[in-house]
This record gives sequence, structure tokens and C-alpha cells, in this order.
Amino acid sequence: MTQDSPALLRVRGLPAAWVLAAAAFGGFSLLLPVVPWAIAEAGGSDTLAGSVTAVFMLTTVLAQIAMPRLMRAYGHRAMLMAGCLLLGPPSLLFLLSVAPAAVLGISAVRGIGFGMITVAASALVGELAPPACSGGRRGRSASGSPRRR
Repeated sequence: MTQDSPALLRVRGLPAAWVLAAAAFGGFSLLLPVVPWAIAEAGGSDTLAGSVTAVFMLTTVLAQIAMPRLMRAYGHRAMLMAGCLLLGPPSLLFLLSVAPAAVLGISAVRGIGFGMITVAASALVGELAPPACSGGRRGRSASGSPRRR
């Protein structure tokens, strides 16, 4: 990092935002291959197994479209908390049922939560990062390469 570049690890709230995003993406990625496999193992069709991921991704995108308006109304913190609550706890419901309506509904709710987290966490990191780290300089600051004038 250059001498005038702020140390991103010392920016208040930024490391916590990175941890939150890493945990959300980690939790999401752990279940992504497991849920369709569990459905197939329980005797569900290949179509149902694939539909679970499709529904998750569809609701993720739809939630992301709505997020700018929701964040203006409720703020980053509320949207991150809601996203975490919609992504994490509903996963436990997969233990109760692999019936088509149940798994598709659970996947839809989780997709909404994931969409909320991806947008809110990215926007939060963008707001917390100092102006000196914005745009093209953000990449150079993170990689440690010197900045060019």
C-alpha cells in the first residue's frame, strides 16, 4: 500500500462487513450442491432437484432488484439482518421435509435473503471504504501495488 492509502483493515466496520459477507457466501455455497442431492436421494425427480436451485436464483435476482428502494427506506443494518434471517434459519426446514412445495418455498425464502445480503453487504463495503480507495484505486490498494499518477 502507498503511504497515503488508508489501511482497510483499520476502517471501522469494514472487517466485520467482510466477515459477514464471507459467512453468508460460505453458508450459501455449502447448501447449493447438497439440497438438490438430498432431494434426489429422497426419491425426488431430477426436475425438482434442479428447480430448487432455479427458484433460489430467481428469487435472489428479484430481491436484488428491490434492494435499492428497501435500503433507502430501512437502511443497511435492517436489510442485512433480514437477509441473514431469511437465508440461514429456513435452511433447517429442509430437515423436516423434502416435499416439492416445501423445498421450493424454502428455496424461495432463502433466495430472497441471499439477494438482500449480496446487495446490502456490497453497498455497505462501498460506503465504509474511504474515498481514497474508490474506483480503480481500490484494486491497487487491496493488491498492494503502488498507485500511478
